[in-house]
Amino acid sequence: MFQGTIDTGTAMPIEATVNGDVLFDLGMIYSTGRSGLIDLVAAHKWFNLAALKGRVDAIALRREVADLMSEAEIAAAQREARAWMTTNLSRLDNSGNYHVTWARPALQPAAQTVESL
Repeated sequence: MFQGTIDTGTAMPIEATVNGDVLFDLGMIYSTGRSGLIDLVAAHKWFNLAALKGRVDAIALRREVADLMSEAEIAAAQREARAWMTTNLSRLDNSGNYHVTWARPALQPAAQTVESL
């Protein structure tokens, strides 16, 4: 059991530290069922995001997962990936600095879409 203290003043939001490796690991967790149950929609989403963040090996795994999914499930995974990007990555600038934005999300689809690579 943890018996220390956590300095929340210096803690960074997870979105600020996200990288392709973390996203890839999430894809592995959901594709293999290490979290309890296999969730192909979640696995596809995380592999898709990992590929966008530079994990080239995530492309092949996303393709393998997609072969086991229906078109509706793939579309759901792509929608979830776009929603995650809109919510999280829009807060990061090109240098990786985290910025909190309070603007209301646009009702139009995001300019950057997640498509199969």
